[in-house]
Amino acid sequence: MSIDLEFIDDVGRFIGHAGDWMSKDPVRNTVIADVSHSWAQQPPALPAGKNRVPLWWLVVRDGDGAVAGAGMRTVWVPPYPIYLAAMPAGAGEFLAETLHRREERVEVANGFLRPVSEFAERTAALHGMSARPVMQPRLFEARSITGPPRPGGSLRTASRDDLQLYRHWYESFTIAADAQAGRRQETTHFVPPEDELGHHIDRGRVHFWCDPAGSPVSLVCISAPSHGVCRIGPVYTPDSLRGNGYAGAAVAELSSSVLARGHRVCLYVDQANPVSNELYERLGYRFVDDTVSMVIEA
Repeated sequence: MSIDLEFIDDVGRFIGHAGDWMSKDPVRNTVIADVSHSWAQQPPALPAGKNRVPLWWLVVRDGDGAVAGAGMRTVWVPPYPIYLAAMPAGAGEFLAETLHRREERVEVANGFLRPVSEFAERTAALHGMSARPVMQPRLFEARSITGPPRPGGSLRTASRDDLQLYRHWYESFTIAADAQAGRRQETTHFVPPEDELGHHIDRGRVHFWCDPAGSPVSLVCISAPSHGVCRIGPVYTPDSLRGNGYAGAAVAELSSSVLARGHRVCLYVDQANPVSNELYERLGYRFVDDTVSMVIEA
């Protein structure tokens, strides 16, 4: 199959080209649709005067010129990962060869299993390096929610007064995710800068389950709907507060509210974390597809 890669530096033009394609499979395209729509609504404040990699949106076209896949490189802090949505077989390898010719290095690739594996393995071969998976998130969707026993307390939307707690718990989430899965601490996690975390709060994306005294005990975030799909995550409860059902209650309530508004709801579950897998399946989430995060290293 003939494949053409179109790199785009304007998010509006990317949505114009790939929006219809993303809308045909909105759950699988939740990440790239959410990021592109967020950038279109409020572009991030990118640092000026620093050496950074080119940022781009990618449209993959088949031999007839129809959109057949998409990708993006929009993280402006190390390790500058790329994200690959679904695309035809061989497109990942072709992208690796194209970026090699452009002398554009990639150390981390995230996204769907086949294109990311193709890309990482071909990139490693071109540079005499090796590629390995560091995380294998599984995409789940819930069409209905089976609520768990409700602990004391309630869900509330975060305010700007919660910014420092949100930042601290977001950072702690990335560490806990590796620890719970039995992995060494990796450098593939992206913690947004504080101004972007503030925008999350301003947009109503950040919620806390609070105990009866009003103290936050668990964090749950949700994306705005993109093509009718909201994505839950991250979800984090400090170690000392786990085992009380706070996260399950928060995810169940937030998921139910999304479904009640007529949207679809999904989340990613770390395949290596049996606790979260069991919890979300018990709530009613069901497997959709496999994704992977891979590093290319010496």
